[in-house]
Amino acid sequence: MAVYSFRLSGPPSTQESEILAQAQSGSGPLFFHVADDRWLQPLAVYATTLVSVVGGGELSARLSTVFVAALNVALLFLCAYRIFDAKLAAYLAPLLLLASPAHIAFGRAGTDALMSVPFVLLWLLAMLRFWSFDSTSSILLAGAALGAGVYGNRAAPLTMGFLLILSVVALISGGRKARSVLAILAAFGAALIPAVAWFALNPGTYPDTFGRWVIHLAHVRQPLEGLGAFLNWNTLGSRVSLYWGFLEPTWLFFENVFLLVMLPLLLLGLGYWRRVLPRHAMILVGGGVIATPLAGCSFGEPRYVADAAPFLPLAILLMSAGVAGLQLRFRTRTYQSSDTAPAG
Repeated sequence: MAVYSFRLSGPPSTQESEILAQAQSGSGPLFFHVADDRWLQPLAVYATTLVSVVGGGELSARLSTVFVAALNVALLFLCAYRIFDAKLAAYLAPLLLLASPAHIAFGRAGTDALMSVPFVLLWLLAMLRFWSFDSTSSILLAGAALGAGVYGNRAAPLTMGFLLILSVVALISGGRKARSVLAILAAFGAALIPAVAWFALNPGTYPDTFGRWVIHLAHVRQPLEGLGAFLNWNTLGSRVSLYWGFLEPTWLFFENVFLLVMLPLLLLGLGYWRRVLPRHAMILVGGGVIATPLAGCSFGEPRYVADAAPFLPLAILLMSAGVAGLQLRFRTRTYQSSDTAPAG
């Protein structure tokens, strides 16, 4: 069985060394120049700086990702607990994330792969809470979480943009008021003010940052030309191939992204999710599973799990839906048996 190469231990990777170096003497304060056309997003650098200040030393980058990985587990539990009536599924979800080889590896790697994941889970939690209480503060938090998550890694700007579109679709299809849509858009936009200010003051940095990660500067100036480049058959064909290659089950479950024993849970989840998830949760979770790998395919690299790490907890929520479905089926059969049992 082929094994996907995750660095679990040993000497620091190139990116870990870069993050640590920028944390100790970075140019910042928003985007960090490494060398030539290589730039780092700020969240990994600031997290490493914080750990370094409290005494992390040379392990600061790895310790910061350990903390982020633990935070992901806690946030996933809160999301699952709010989604599922079957609490067994809620308790199982964080355990599955803890057991996922990809999440373990990234949690120890000292890179920026996981930096956007807590913000995606915070967005999901806020959206779920908004549906329960129609709270303005919740929808503002959802938008702010997506906006802050933009600064996670190179795939984060597109990923958060796709999830913002998904949020708007969910709000409109759920019959929510227009002010809710405006609120999430406003909160997302407010979080982008630092980036707008940075590029206004440092326009020369755009081509090697958002120009590579989001949209080329020439396409900003000429949107129709950019649309034509995006719709080019060769470009679309390449990205579709990379996208489906990422979702290939033989890779996801046989090469250390998820454990093989999780495959039956995912199949059950795909069978039961319509029965156990509320409609809005179906849109947010199911749509998130589809959307989170989209950004990574734009970089032209196969099996780009480091650029699609938010996919991991969202896919695990689908697996947990399988457990919730089994529990619901067992409970229904138990009730039916008790109703048809002869009177003593």
